[in-house]
Amino acid sequence: MMALLDATTRQELLTQQANIQAQVTRLQKEQQEYQVAKQWQEKALEIQQQQQSAQAGLYEAQQALIIAQPDIQRLEKNEPAEKIRPLYDEKNRRLTEQNYLATQLTSLKTEKQAIEQQSLPINKKLADFHEQLKTHHEKKQHTLQLIREKVLPLDNQLVLLQQEISTNNQHKHKLEKICAEYLQHSQLAEKKLITTQQQVNQLNNDLTQHAYHAQLAENLPLWQHYFQQYNEISNQYLANQKRETAEQEKVISLEKALQQATQTLAPQQEQLNLQQQQLQSYQTQLDARQKADKPDEIKPRLQQINLQKNALAKIINLHTQLQRNGKEQQHYQTTLSENQQKIATLTQTIAENDLALKEKAQHLKDLKDNYLLLQKVAEYEQERARLLKDKPCPLCGSTQHPYVETYHDIKPDETKLRLEALQQQVHSLTITLAEQRTQLVNYGSQNSTLSDNIAQLTQENSVLTQQWQTLAQAHHLPLVDDADNLLTLEQSLNQQELILTEKLDSYQQLEAQTHQKNTHFLNAKEQFNQQQQSVKQQQNDLDYLQKTIKTYQQQSEHLHQQQQQLAQHIQSAIEKQGYTLPEFEQFTPWLAARQQEHQQYQSQLKELQLLQQSLREQQVTQNEKKTLFSRKTG
Repeated sequence: MMALLDATTRQELLTQQANIQAQVTRLQKEQQEYQVAKQWQEKALEIQQQQQSAQAGLYEAQQALIIAQPDIQRLEKNEPAEKIRPLYDEKNRRLTEQNYLATQLTSLKTEKQAIEQQSLPINKKLADFHEQLKTHHEKKQHTLQLIREKVLPLDNQLVLLQQEISTNNQHKHKLEKICAEYLQHSQLAEKKLITTQQQVNQLNNDLTQHAYHAQLAENLPLWQHYFQQYNEISNQYLANQKRETAEQEKVISLEKALQQATQTLAPQQEQLNLQQQQLQSYQTQLDARQKADKPDEIKPRLQQINLQKNALAKIINLHTQLQRNGKEQQHYQTTLSENQQKIATLTQTIAENDLALKEKAQHLKDLKDNYLLLQKVAEYEQERARLLKDKPCPLCGSTQHPYVETYHDIKPDETKLRLEALQQQVHSLTITLAEQRTQLVNYGSQNSTLSDNIAQLTQENSVLTQQWQTLAQAHHLPLVDDADNLLTLEQSLNQQELILTEKLDSYQQLEAQTHQKNTHFLNAKEQFNQQQQSVKQQQNDLDYLQKTIKTYQQQSEHLHQQQQQLAQHIQSAIEKQGYTLPEFEQFTPWLAARQQEHQQYQSQLKELQLLQQSLREQQVTQNEKKTLFSRKTG
């Protein structure tokens, strides 16, 4: 069986184990930092690869730019754009890519430098960590080897020896400690016992001198109750005095108001009687006016007159319309007669002109035929001039030429002049005849329109006349067709309306005045009644207040008696206990002083009990320690 380690070795091993555990924790933390550093290294490698890729892309872009240089030069020499546009675009693309790669490369270099700066302390820590881990592992193996070779065989012997030595030492130290402690505690206990006895004696003396304070526990609640009753009675007395004073002020104010209200009743009664007389006078006038003018009949008559006036106005309009229609109808009839005469004259003239036109037209036709013949004969005048007597005609072969002499004096120009004059006459006559026929048609159309207008006016006059008769019958108006009579009738209606309106207005004004007087009288009467009721109510309130004041006075007297009796009783109870109350109203600080005395007495009594209990416990403890020490040292 493996021997047990001694306490020192075990403590060393535990210390080593704790150190190892701390190192393991630290190594785990450093391992985490190592993982972070490793990730940064991987990121640095990735950035380095990106940098290499960017450098390769930059190199390719530069090579492409070198290859495209001839094309660029051609472009600069203004070669055709369609030939070198792709090369120019490729150049721009590669330049853009080159700029981007250069920017990316710069960024990657900066990031790589930052990562390298951050990874330097981490790499150093990793190297130190590996070295410490190696040293710790070697030390641990060496310690385990020593334990296996040397410590375990001596374990049993060391344990036995250490246990014996420890037991002896503990017993020795314990005895020495007990003796020292006993002596020290004994001295302290004696001093404390003496001090406690002195305190007990002092408290006994104090409590004996103030033995009457023991009664405060019973007297204080009773005195507080008495003083509380005294306060309540005093507060009730003061409150009752305030209420009595307030009611006295109300009585004074109410008596003054009652006197003023009573003084105003007589003038109000006189004014009310005067208003009643005025109201009766107005009512008498109103009754007489109602009996004389009969206003109830005036309103219907005014309404009838108003309707008659409206109807008369319509009749006047109808009369005016009939007169206007009569004038128009007379004008139409005159125009129709004139047109009929014109139509008869035009009809005869047209017949004459038509016959003359036919004759002139026939004469024109004959003259025109003659003119054409003469013109044709005149055209053969040269041929006739070549005809010789007894010589044959080249056309017909006749040797006789009888018409040569006959047509020798023919003059077509004269016939042409007569023909033109006749044509002008025919043309003028044709135009005149057309105009006359147009006038005849117009007169006929106008006569037709005039006949229609005359018929329409006749029908309209019939309707207007019927309306006139209907209005006159409906509103009891005479059937007059003279404008002067209509105006006279209108003036008569206006005069009747004016007279009736004046009567109605006068009656309504008198009625309104009577109503106003009645309203004023009723208001004054109501105000007078209210004033009487107010005076009565004020008198009742005054009586009630006087009774209330009397009640308050009785209550105050009763409370004052209670207060005096209670004060005497309290003073007597306090004096029986050996106390005096200099000023009865200052009982609050006096009670506070007695309360403080009571608390002080109770505190001293409690302190005495605690000291007595402590004294007994100290005596018992001292005796027990003496007995125990005798046993241990014996």
